[in-house]
Amino acid sequence: MRSNDMSEILPLLVPHGVIELVFIIGASQFSTLLSYQFLKYINSSFENKDFLKMFFSTRHFIIYTIVTSAAIIECYITPKIYLFFKN
Repeated sequence: MRSNDMSEILPLLVPHGVIELVFIIGASQFSTLLSYQFLKYINSSFENKDFLKMFFSTRHFIIYTIVTSAAIIECYITPKIYLFFKN
């Protein structure tokens, strides 16, 4: 069912918005933690190596990958959903 009516398109974009909101909140929490750890690293006169271990850990690499792939998917899927139902 194709239509120009936004009332039919909007329910399809709502789950996308909820997922995006969860990613934004998670990224905000993660960046706040990372900033706090970086400030502790600077205040320790660069002697505390825990920050470097944390920054280059596998867990953070996975988080970076998930956030980056979600942003890429979001850039491609949202316009395609909109254009599919607009025509």
